[in-house]
Amino acid sequence: MPNNKFSQISIFDIYEDVNASFTEKKSELVSLLENHIDFSSLISYEFSRAYYSSLGRKHKYHLVSFIKALVIQKLFAFNLDSQLILVLKSSDALRDFCGFDKVPDGSYFTRFKQKYCNYLVNMFHKLVDITEPICREIDAKKADYLIFDTT
Repeated sequence: MPNNKFSQISIFDIYEDVNASFTEKKSELVSLLENHIDFSSLISYEFSRAYYSSLGRKHKYHLVSFIKALVIQKLFAFNLDSQLILVLKSSDALRDFCGFDKVPDGSYFTRFKQKYCNYLVNMFHKLVDITEPICREIDAKKADYLIFDTT
């Protein structure tokens, strides 16, 4: 790298720095999510039954893995599944958190959201019900914004 005050940083350098931060120390976000949210409790019996129904072939990915990935997508405000997929492929910590050995492609996420849309809406409302009192305790005004955002 040139030794002047306007030297450029390459995309590779940025990637290496971000990757190092995730591998050296587990993300605080991941730790908070693991310690405070029981994701399997968010999934209704009906949702689980619909996903794991005996009809059709066995699923490649666990339901909780998709749920965790979608929560990550909402937390980072990714509008596109491709953004989520890129981050999951780049971050061992987030991929491990979700439980993916291999990150599903965009068509998996699209089909999952389309097929289970109503269950996902109910699940996210349940998540708001769990987190809303905690957020209010921390800061009532900011909690109003957060709750509006999540709905």
